[in-house]
Amino acid sequence: MPQPTTRMVVDRALLRAKAEPDTLTRKTDDVSAYLQKVKTKGACFSFGTPGLDAAYGGLRPAEIMSIVAPEGSGKTSLLLRGLSTFFENTDGKLLHCNMDMTREGFTERRLAIEIGCYPRDVPNEAASNSERYQKAVAVLKAQEERIAVLHGPRTLEQMERDILENAPNLVSIDYLSAIAGDFKGDYDLVRAA
Repeated sequence: MPQPTTRMVVDRALLRAKAEPDTLTRKTDDVSAYLQKVKTKGACFSFGTPGLDAAYGGLRPAEIMSIVAPEGSGKTSLLLRGLSTFFENTDGKLLHCNMDMTREGFTERRLAIEIGCYPRDVPNEAASNSERYQKAVAVLKAQEERIAVLHGPRTLEQMERDILENAPNLVSIDYLSAIAGDFKGDYDLVRAA
């Protein structure tokens, strides 16, 4: 049976959106002020996989990346691997929005990445209190203050407020339907975002 193909779409042209000049100038000024506030320079996200990172060139401030693939193909695992390298290589803050995963579920998935096991095996690791489990818990505990997790659908306006309030260096949205609104498809939603 063929494996599902994961297709990554990085559309740097989204930043050159067609808009009224005044609106575009205001948004550009907002982004510049925001970047100054969070003091982000250079690439701020990588997957920690040299071939993949080389293929897309790194995510830089104010850029948007969409990963589009079938359900169950590993998009969230890929994101979590990238978040792991983000926390290892920066002192940045994360704002994470998810539709169906609670903060506890998000932590369990991150523990699985840190331990190097499947999420279903995390309870066994916890029960055995293995050395690698203890190490993973310590890593996540050290990152705790750097993460804000939002649950459920949010409008773009709510997301904008959340971003301004939290001043994260990175925003991750674990699937686009976490943004509420009337959009014709995922690409319309990405363009609106």
